[in-house]
Amino acid sequence: MSIVIRQREKRRKIAMSNDKSKVGKMLGLTLRVCVGIALLWVSSSLTLAQAGGKSFADYFQGGKVYLEKGNFAAAAKNFKESLRLNPRRDEIDKQVAKETQAYLEKVNVKLKKIEDAKRLAAAKKAAELKKRAEARQLAEQKRAKILAERKAIADQKRAAELKKREALKKQLEEKRKLAAQKRVAELKKRAEARQLAEQKKAKLLAEKKAIAAKKKAAELKKREALKKQWEEKKKLAAQKRAAELKKRAEARQLAEQKKAKLLAEKKAIAAKKKAAELKKREALRKQWEEKKKLAAQKRAEKLKKRAEERARIKAEREKAKKEKEDKNK
Repeated sequence: MSIVIRQREKRRKIAMSNDKSKVGKMLGLTLRVCVGIALLWVSSSLTLAQAGGKSFADYFQGGKVYLEKGNFAAAAKNFKESLRLNPRRDEIDKQVAKETQAYLEKVNVKLKKIEDAKRLAAAKKAAELKKRAEARQLAEQKRAKILAERKAIADQKRAAELKKREALKKQLEEKRKLAAQKRVAELKKRAEARQLAEQKKAKLLAEKKAIAAKKKAAELKKREALKKQWEEKKKLAAQKRAAELKKRAEARQLAEQKKAKLLAEKKAIAAKKKAAELKKREALRKQWEEKKKLAAQKRAEKLKKRAEERARIKAEREKAKKEKEDKNK
């Protein structure tokens, strides 16, 4: 802002130096310069106060810094603020406004690309969520019914509130219309002097918009063509992948069949081995039982012999005892 004021002062001083011969005109110009400078300082101070201590040039430079860093949202905000605060009083201000508008259009294009990428990612995510949501559909339907009832009640309350707000809004709009009509009458008088310049400016802007619209239409057409090509490639890739998966499934099925056959053969061999082992164990058990029986028979015979021997010895002892008693008698 200080540079702009200095340039304006220089121009006015040059104009004053050309009219040195006319003292009256010089005094009038001096007074006008003083008044203009005072008004410029007042307007700049008001603009700086409204913008939080920053001028439109500061916002313009800040937007460029954010654009270089890749922060497109902050850049767009700064460029918009610069356009809003730009007074457009001379050619320098208008040139800054044009540059700001150009940068803003670039930033909007970048933001649109980012939004398109986000939309594509959101679409993919929505497709995944749709697949997951199929399993929860029954529970969600019941819940949706309850929520719908609650929503209907809330909508009724909201409709009543909206009706009240609409009535208040209409009253405010009527008041604003009356104020706007008064303001329009005042602005109409001021706008007559600016009408020619505004018409030229509008014509230039319309031409620029038409060119930008043509470029935008061409870009959209190219994007649509690229999108169709991408979808066709995606379909071909999906078909190839399905064929590969089918082949893998068939190979896996054959491998599983072979594996099942080998397992069945192994189980049959193991069953035969187990049966043979059980047969051997049964034979060994029978042999052991026969040996046990023979050992029991031998033991019984030994015990019988011992018992007979004991009975014989006992009988002999009794006999000897009787004979001894008979002799003593």
